[in-house]
Amino acid sequence: MDAVHRRIARNIRARAKVKNILITHLPDRAGVGRSSFFNVMSGESSPTVRWLVKIAQALDCDMADLTVRDDRQRKFAPAKQQPDARSRGKKAEASD
Repeated sequence: MDAVHRRIARNIRARAKVKNILITHLPDRAGVGRSSFFNVMSGESSPTVRWLVKIAQALDCDMADLTVRDDRQRKFAPAKQQPDARSRGKKAEASD
């Protein structure tokens, strides 16, 4: 299994745990075949975009949430927590 497949499987498992969804119930909930689900989760086959969208909908998240790396999830703060670019510029001018 390559890194992308591991990341997708890990993110699906993590999101299912947060939503209190048993991983064995997810294929039925998403409307995907059980064998295709477990083949993707084990890295035996690659997911299609349609498959990822169905899984994301069942987990109440965006498809991108299933593919993003852990370090990138932590890297970005919500917009309201990020400093305003205008205030950063004023601070820099004031210190000159």
